[in-house]
Amino acid sequence: MNENKDTDSKESGEYEDDFEKDLEWLINEKEIDPSKIEKELRKQLEKKREKLKREVRIQEEQRKIEEEKQKKKENDMVFKAWLQKKREKVLEMRRLQRAKQIEDMNSRQEDRDPQKAFRLWLKKKHEEQMKERKSEEVRKQEECLFFLKGTEGREKAFKQWLRRKRIEKIAEQQAVEERARQLRLEARRSKHLQNYLYNMSEARSFRFADHYN
Repeated sequence: MNENKDTDSKESGEYEDDFEKDLEWLINEKEIDPSKIEKELRKQLEKKREKLKREVRIQEEQRKIEEEKQKKKENDMVFKAWLQKKREKVLEMRRLQRAKQIEDMNSRQEDRDPQKAFRLWLKKKHEEQMKERKSEEVRKQEECLFFLKGTEGREKAFKQWLRRKRIEKIAEQQAVEERARQLRLEARRSKHLQNYLYNMSEARSFRFADHYN
C-alpha cells in the first residue's frame, strides 16, 4: 500500500513538473492568457490524479479478490482432507464391525454344532503338527549345513535359523490365540450345558410337584 502511495506521489509530481514547464513556455510566448491556461492545466492535472486514484483503487480491489480466492481455495483443501480422513475412519469402523459380526456368527455356529467345532479343532491341530514337523526338518538341514560347510555355509545357516525362529514365534503367537479362543468356546459351551441341566432340573421339579399335588 505504501508503494502505491509513493507511485501516486511520484507520478503526480512528474505531471506537475510537465504542466509547469508547459505553462511557463506558453506564458513566455504570450500566445494564451496565463490565467486561462493555468486553469485548464490545473483541470487536466486534477483529471489525471482522479484517473490514477481509480486505477490504484481497482488494483487494490483486484488484490483483495485474489486473496479471497486463495483463502477459499485453502479452506476447501483443508475441508476435503478432513472429509477424506473422516470417510476412511468410518470405513475402518464398518470393516471392524463386519469382522466382529462374522466372528460372532461363526462362534454361534460352532456352539450349535459341537461336532463341526471339534472337526475344525482337529484340522487346526493337524496343521500345527505339520508346521512343527517342517520346522524340525528345516532345523536339521540347517545343522547339517553348519557342520558340513565353511564360513559362508554357517552364515547362510544362521540366517535360515533366524528366519525359522521368527516363523516359530509367529506360529506360537497364533497357537496361543487359538488356544485362548478354544478356551472361550469351551467356557461358553460349559455355561450352556449348565443352563440346560438347570432348566431340565427345574422342569423335573415342576412335574414332580404337580404330580404330587
